[in-house]
Amino acid sequence: MNALITAFRSCVLMALTADPATLVPLLDFTKPMDYGHRNRPAEEVIAASLIRAVHAKASWPRS
Repeated sequence: MNALITAFRSCVLMALTADPATLVPLLDFTKPMDYGHRNRPAEEVIAASLIRAVHAKASWPRS
């Protein structure tokens, strides 16, 4: 069960609500870091935009 909880927590969009000070170290390319960690905030923005687009009410032009 712990593995399931850990997997779920890794899927949650955490960077969207993160304090900017916690994201700034991702911009320091002098420190070695996996690219996936650096790219995670951008992927979360894409995911949130897709979720919002799918769940938004469609407004069709009326003729």
